[in-house]
Amino acid sequence: MMRKISTKLMIALSFFVLGYVYNTQAFASPQLGMNSSPEEFPKAMENASDLGIGIVRIPLDWQEVETSPDVFDWVETDDFVETAQTEGVEILFNLRCISSWGTNIQTHGTPDTGYHSGAPPTNMSDWADFVSQLATRYKGKGVRYEIENEVNAPAFWSGTVDDYVSLLQTSYQAIKSVDPQAAVLCAAMSCGVTLNLQESEQSEFTSLLNEWQSAILATKAFDAVAVHNYYFPSEITANGVTYTTYLQNIINLMQQAGVSDKQIWVTESGYIAQTTRTDGRVDESSTSQQATWLSESYQQAYALGVDRSFWLIVDDRSEPYFGSMGLADKRGNHRPAWSTMQGFSRRGTNQPTAASTTKNFKDNGDGTITDEQTGLMWLKDGNAFGRKSWKESIDVVDDFNAHPRDYKPQGYTAKYKDWRLPDINELEGLVNAQYLDTSAWLNQSGFVNMQPADYWSSTDYRYDCTYAWYVVMENGTLPAAGNKEHSRYVWAVRYAD
Repeated sequence: MMRKISTKLMIALSFFVLGYVYNTQAFASPQLGMNSSPEEFPKAMENASDLGIGIVRIPLDWQEVETSPDVFDWVETDDFVETAQTEGVEILFNLRCISSWGTNIQTHGTPDTGYHSGAPPTNMSDWADFVSQLATRYKGKGVRYEIENEVNAPAFWSGTVDDYVSLLQTSYQAIKSVDPQAAVLCAAMSCGVTLNLQESEQSEFTSLLNEWQSAILATKAFDAVAVHNYYFPSEITANGVTYTTYLQNIINLMQQAGVSDKQIWVTESGYIAQTTRTDGRVDESSTSQQATWLSESYQQAYALGVDRSFWLIVDDRSEPYFGSMGLADKRGNHRPAWSTMQGFSRRGTNQPTAASTTKNFKDNGDGTITDEQTGLMWLKDGNAFGRKSWKESIDVVDDFNAHPRDYKPQGYTAKYKDWRLPDINELEGLVNAQYLDTSAWLNQSGFVNMQPADYWSSTDYRYDCTYAWYVVMENGTLPAAGNKEHSRYVWAVRYAD
């Protein structure tokens, strides 16, 4: 009981100190989610408004609510739901069949990892009664239900695929009978990103994963398919798989099962912020790379029709491989990925940016193009200066103003001397979310030599002065922050006269 009281007190104190300065609904997006343990819930709520998070996923063990047969303790779950409702945030309970009295397994633990495995209930009717009472209590309160976690992994599920299918079907029927509007998700598969599979092992792993996934999809006892996808959207191909190919495989299985009309929720994803070893493989990363991967993966997910995506953790924690996936470090210092997530909530995950197919670009005939919607004039040539560090980018544009003849932008005959590096809002305003390749769209719209790559902005990253914002033009990703010493493409802009 003390742990539950302290959790409630922590939540209350955090909101009192904040004084409700933040309006959680200002930018909250129902498409953006965050994972949280019960202990981390106050932190998730404290930062939900700033990040624009619209839904929080929390694991809920059976024994935490039904402590013994027909004895229920609703204190903690009521706290979760009431707090979330107050803040305009939904709850996704990840229901775990973990019970010291309701299953044949007493400990449900793997002490070396800290993970806990669910198990088939001794009496399915006991489980059905639990989920039925849960759904009845929180009907109409913005609560969704995901039935179990990574059931193809022994660390999380000790039963067979048939055992899980029975659990899912029972859960779906019990929840829907009392709350037909409640969303029910089937369990996600463990994607295996921490494994270092040799080529000969990859097909065997995929076949086994597909066997579990297909059996689950065949039940049609769910409203959305949960997916855990930690594979990389660029740079690294692990186990022969990328973020897109892993997700596309599940989409193909859904089509084969006749459930392509169901939603897809990526209920876990995240990327390391530092170079990390796993199973003999070394994945190279940095805080700027993490932000880039966040942006790229979310864009790829929504382009493939994903309805909601959940990041793994707000702050770093002590956990092998996954521990550095926080949007902030253990001290709460924000990383570039923090602001990248904010960008999604502010602009929306599937909404066009300021650019659109109706944007009015005027070719001035002197190597410049004016955007008549914004009044900005751009160099027509998107690659007049090559790749530079951030400081070199500012210097080269200044030098172009002073010595234009030393540079040869295609078709340039103008004589302006007030060119500058664009700020992040100006650069982002040219991203067209309706196209997978913004650089190709810009080239089709009159520009030349636009590169499918990253372009520097002049805007510093406020949490770390050694970083600055940039935009990737290849896939229209939202801005990310990167180390100023890295080389990126340079473009020039000015205000039209």
